[in-house]
Amino acid sequence: MWSTSESSSEETLLCSICLEVFSEPVSTPCGHNFCKRCICEAWDTDGLCTCPLCNRNYYIRPELSVNTLLQVQCDVCSEPKLKALKSCLVCLSSFCETHLQPHLTVSGLKRHQLMEPVENLEDRLCPKHQRPLELFSAERSRSSLLHTQAHTQHMVEQRRLKLQEIQRCVELSDTEVHRERAEGLQVFTALMQSVQRRQELFLEELQEKQRLSHKRAQELVQQLEQEICELQKSSTEAEERLSRSQDPLHFLQRCPALTPPAGLKEWSSVSFEGEKCEGSVARAVRELQKELSDQFKQ
Repeated sequence: MWSTSESSSEETLLCSICLEVFSEPVSTPCGHNFCKRCICEAWDTDGLCTCPLCNRNYYIRPELSVNTLLQVQCDVCSEPKLKALKSCLVCLSSFCETHLQPHLTVSGLKRHQLMEPVENLEDRLCPKHQRPLELFSAERSRSSLLHTQAHTQHMVEQRRLKLQEIQRCVELSDTEVHRERAEGLQVFTALMQSVQRRQELFLEELQEKQRLSHKRAQELVQQLEQEICELQKSSTEAEERLSRSQDPLHFLQRCPALTPPAGLKEWSSVSFEGEKCEGSVARAVRELQKELSDQFKQ
């Protein structure tokens, strides 16, 4: 891992506008460094000359100073080193205008890969092949691309298969839900019908018991009312005869009207009890449970 000082040193080589390594680094009067192209384009776009870092305003466009400390220097020059124009990926060196001439004129050097000047060319070597990354052949690039595409296609196919698997699971789940729903509706419909039927039977049973109780009570009431009428009639006849008789004592001894009518019931031994309803609910529930149990066994 880099140390804090290494990380800080790396950050000082980056332009705060493009966030890349400085290209033609220049300094503003306030001391901040930018790529010449970046700061000029920023000022041209905004129409104002303001430092992007400290926001210092310049009413007149200031002169930018070339930062020789940050620019890539020629690796061949002795002190003072001149600014490098190009870097060679084969020589792994940077050259100023003078020392670049052999790469522009010598046939063997013309084939070298040149690029814009950069620091630390060693970092651009492939760690496996120890060759510049930019020099890999187009064929190898195509091979790498094909490998990447094949890998991508494989990942796409994996995801398509997973998509199909999920869709099948959803279909199976829907089928199971529909089946359970149909079965559940059938079961609960049968349950409700059984409950409804048992409720009707329960109410009919109570109604029948009530009818029988009323019928028996009505029969007793009719008998009582009839005997009351007979007794009242007998008493009325006796009073009328007594009022017409000239010898009341003889009348009382001889009059059959004073004898109670024949066929009267001995009501002291008669009692009335309504039909027993206690336990009807519990019995109805037990019968319902048995019926439901038989249905589930089927």
